[in-house]
Amino acid sequence: MKARKRKPAKPTKTPRPPEMTREQYRDILHQLGLTYGSAASHLGISSRAAAGYGIGDWTVPPPTAKLLRLWLQLKHDSGAARAPF
Repeated sequence: MKARKRKPAKPTKTPRPPEMTREQYRDILHQLGLTYGSAASHLGISSRAAAGYGIGDWTVPPPTAKLLRLWLQLKHDSGAARAPF
């Protein structure tokens, strides 16, 4: 019986730091005047997920982090008190 050749091991990926910490997430929601529930409604996620990001159960997904940062920048640029949507 022939011996099988071993495949070379895949290089391990180093874990990336989170796009946004829970403290940054909570701070941005505060600056936008949002609760977890209202943030969930605007972001199209469950209120459980929105709260989970804030208490650190889950990491904030990069698209959500980018959207919140953009939203905050728009607020500062336009002077609007709330989100445009």
